[in-house]
Amino acid sequence: MATTAQNILDNCTDILDGEVIGTDTFLLLLESAKQRREAERAWQFLIKEDSSKTAESSDTFETTKTLPSRFNYALEMLVGDSLVPYEEIPFQERRKIQSRSRGYYVDYNGGTYSLTGGVSSSETIHLMYVEFTAVMTTLADTFSGWEDRFVKLLAFDVASMYRGGVDFDDVNIRMSDENRLVAQQL
Repeated sequence: MATTAQNILDNCTDILDGEVIGTDTFLLLLESAKQRREAERAWQFLIKEDSSKTAESSDTFETTKTLPSRFNYALEMLVGDSLVPYEEIPFQERRKIQSRSRGYYVDYNGGTYSLTGGVSSSETIHLMYVEFTAVMTTLADTFSGWEDRFVKLLAFDVASMYRGGVDFDDVNIRMSDENRLVAQQL
């Protein structure tokens, strides 16, 4: 069964001893907690490969390829059958090292990437990357990719943020640390 945001709100209400968080506040805190957890490391369920693009011999360092939707950051790029990875270079350095072979840069703002150097023939680009999951906008939304057993951690994260920030007092600040500890143990 896929866990929904409503399930997490119910778990969070239990953690908060029956106190109910408003829907908008809950969804905001849930999204923040989810993004923070996803940014901790390259979780296996977030790692994807895009092999839909091709490098052509006519490509220049200004020939752009569209990044996959929900692209977060690149892990590795291979081109063709070679197992030698390409090196990501900083976007602002692209003009200085435009002829470097086995290089690429990502234009995060523009949603594109480009290869530097060139290839001698048409080759498939294999871009391994970490994606971000879809934004939770309603209580009916489900957690794509997340295993149900790990989604429950987010209830503790939300309760901790709520108690430690929104509903701040001396009792809640003490419970905030305890809720974080329980989440770590899970």
